[in-house]
Amino acid sequence: MIPRPIRTTTINAVLAARLFATAAGAVLIGSGIAAGANMTVPASSTAAYTEEAALSDIFEIEAAKLARNKTQNDDIRAFAGRMVLDHTAATEKMKETLADMGLSVQLPARLDDRRMKILEDLNEQQVPGFDRMYVATQIEAHEAALQLHRGYAEAGENEELRETAAEIADTVERHLEHIRDIADEMND
Repeated sequence: MIPRPIRTTTINAVLAARLFATAAGAVLIGSGIAAGANMTVPASSTAAYTEEAALSDIFEIEAAKLARNKTQNDDIRAFAGRMVLDHTAATEKMKETLADMGLSVQLPARLDDRRMKILEDLNEQQVPGFDRMYVATQIEAHEAALQLHRGYAEAGENEELRETAAEIADTVERHLEHIRDIADEMND
């Protein structure tokens, strides 16, 4: 797939949302919202990959639940609905692959403190600040998740899980394109 060119409006929307969120007390720039940002274990490690992927999915699902309840934007509400479905399916697919391989990997059941803080900051926002912050966090989270899944798909230690990572990466890439389009529309 040919990478989507970065449009100036997307960059402006993301920067504006990050500046707004920072002013509101959120920690977005350099926060490492999603997978891989502060990993000390190589992404090729199955344990590190599955833990970060699961945390990324939990974050996406919880942020989407907030968005469905708080936003007045139909595009954001539809996107959030898709996030709940697709990220739940991604976690299930990963669990199935691990079970098929006979691997017993304990996936996290709750968010880490870093992601929990971002959700708390997001929850405190009112519309339209909520929408801007949600879109900015989704762009950052999906960029990080895409890097994580692609990285494991290319260099992961387990062949079957590499195939699953590649499938999930394709879905995450579609999410990233969709949320960038929403950001562009919000900036028009």
